[in-house]
Order: sequence, then structure tokens, then C-alpha cells
Amino acid sequence: MRLEADIARLGAQGDGIAETAAGPIYIPFTLPGERVSATLAGSRGVLQELLLASPDRIAPICVHFGACGGCALQHLEWSRYLEWKRRRIVDALSAERIVAEVEPVRAVGPHSRRRVAFTAMKAQQDVVLGFHRAFSHALVDVRECPILVPRLEAALPALRELCAALLPPGEARVLVTACDAVLDVLIEPEGRQRPALSPALAAMAQKAGIVRIVWRSDIFLSTAPAQITLSGVVVDLPPGAFLQAVPKAEEIMARLVCEGAGKARRIADLFSGLGTFTFALGRLGAVTSAEADPALLAAMALAARRASGLKPITALRRDLMREPLSPVELNAFDAVVFDPPRAGAFAQAQALAKSKVGHVVAVSCNPATFARDARALADGGYALKRVVAVDQFVFSPHIELVASFTRK
Repeated sequence: MRLEADIARLGAQGDGIAETAAGPIYIPFTLPGERVSATLAGSRGVLQELLLASPDRIAPICVHFGACGGCALQHLEWSRYLEWKRRRIVDALSAERIVAEVEPVRAVGPHSRRRVAFTAMKAQQDVVLGFHRAFSHALVDVRECPILVPRLEAALPALRELCAALLPPGEARVLVTACDAVLDVLIEPEGRQRPALSPALAAMAQKAGIVRIVWRSDIFLSTAPAQITLSGVVVDLPPGAFLQAVPKAEEIMARLVCEGAGKARRIADLFSGLGTFTFALGRLGAVTSAEADPALLAAMALAARRASGLKPITALRRDLMREPLSPVELNAFDAVVFDPPRAGAFAQAQALAKSKVGHVVAVSCNPATFARDARALADGGYALKRVVAVDQFVFSPHIELVASFTRK
């Protein structure tokens, strides 16, 4: 079915929304104020023709935009794009009856992302390497990707060649990280067959600047440490470990976290991962770093022991989703930082609300769950003093934030 429709607004995933008698229709790559022709598939539409363009529409910077589903908003004028992201946080807080000034978005821009998860599909000796089309299982063979750091984008031909040599027929997830001066690759194929390491494959990896290849959970190739630097501390990267995707965004968030901690001398860093904020906080005061994943915690602890200029750092293995720190445990700290996954940390926020901690800093990648957790803190007597949005995932609908609370 084909229809003409007017786009009323942008949805949470960056799709244009057309209001129709049958309900809202979500049409990717469209903007408010535009009139479009689209074909329908359920409640989603596929743009066929732009009948009236928005004055906020600009030319995308990537030749794959509109086909590749990796980016949603390259066509929206930059200042409007950033304001749309800021409003997502304002609206989420408003839904929880919280009025707060959300500062202008700290933007990082293109050519910034150091980690990317490609999908590779091998048939015969041909390999397609790229991203799925929007709402489709079909792959777009990516020849450029301007959101990536230049050395990662430049490695695309070598990665495609490596996948052709390594992969069995079928689909695979290929996670590539630009570490300090080298590349790290994790391959998760559909098939179980593992290839043999040959001198030719090793030479191919060396030419591409790849120092480690992990096949599922096994080290397939390792010629040098895969390391990243977090707040001046060098950390050995466990295979597939969580990592902030953009170094500049990470630096901005670490600075905001430290500002929110104030003059605290005893700090808890909850959901600490590899030490994204632990090492920055460790220059302010003694830090207890709590994390459930033993590999991440061990890598953080080893890096802390090798580093200089840090206050004492204590590693605490704790599944905070199942067993949040209690109010009594929390009262040992002057400041608490928490950076949970997208699901948020409601139980931990409730425990904080019952504590006497003076400063709380929340880091989030999900405005909705952040707002829910902020409501718990507000109900427990905390004042939301500052909210800063950080656009780590450029041209996507996702937004990071750092928020500071103080006890009233």
C-alpha cells in the first residue's frame, strides 16, 4: 500500500511520524514538516519520494545514508539535531515530574568512534561487510563510514579481506576496536568451524595493524597487548569488554563526573567496568570500584597497581543489579557515582535515597530509566543540580548524560 502523508514529529528512534486515521506511521529518514510518499508495511513506512522538504533538511555526509540502518539523523541540520537530543532528556524528566535545566549537548562530531560492530556475510569467497538496512536483515556493504576514527575506516578493505580468508559460509558479528595505536578484532560466526592460523593470515593481520583476533571466546591470534588509555592509565582490554565508544565523549563524561563528586575523599564508583571513571576519580580521593564482571574488575585492578599518582583503589566484585549496596554500606562514602546499563539501577537508586551520601553522580545512556532513577533520588531528599547531555553516538537516536545530585 502506498500513501502520501505529512510528518508531524520525530519519534524516539529518529523516525518521522505521520499521524493517520489508522494510527501513527513511522517513516525513517524523514523530518517534521515534510510531505512524503511512502509504501507501508504494518505501522512502518518506506520513503519513496520526498514531496515537500523541511528547511532543516541537509545533505548527509555518507553515501550509504538512507540505505544503511546504522545512522538515523544525518539529514537533520546540526543545531536542530542536537536540540532534539537534549529535548529527549527534558521530556523524560518531565514524565517523572522533574523540572531541571538540561545544558546544551556536548557534541563530539563525526570521525570519533573507536569501536564498531559490523555484520559480515560470506557466500562462496565473496564477503559483504557492513550494517543491516533499516528494519531489514539485508546487509549494506559499507565502503566508507565517516562516524569512525580515520584509522578504523581506513581498515575496511583489510577487514573485508581478512573476513574472506577466515570466515565459514554464513553470517558473523565482527567487533573491531581501535586501541592505542593498534586494532583488536572479535569474531562471532554462525558456524562452529574454526580456521587454522597460517603465516598468510598472520601477515594479513599485521598489515592491517591488528594485534589480536578473538574467535568467539578463544584467542586466535595475539602478537602484542591490546590496550586502551583511560584518564591517563593504560588498561589491558579483555576480549569483548564493554568500552565507551568515543574517547572524546569519555573524557567529557569523566570530567563531569569529577566535577559532580566535588571535594569528596571517599568515593564509590558503581558499575565501574574497566575503570572508565575510577581512574579520574582516583586522582581526587580513595575509590571503591564495584563491578560484576570479574574480567573487567581484574583488568581495572591490575591497571591501578601499575599506575602512579592515584589514591587507593579498592576492587569490589558485586552484582549490583541483584545486590545493590545498602544504605549502611553507602554511608561510608562522601560521593557515589553510578553508571548502569540501559535498564538503569532503580534498586540502587532506592538504596541511595535512604543513605546519607552527600553527592551522587548518575551516568546514563537511557533518558527514560535515568528519569525513573532520578525520581527515586528526588523522593529520598536529593536535589538535581546539573544535567549535561553528551552526544557520544553521533547521528543515532541515542544520547548519554551525566547528572549531579546533592542531598538537601
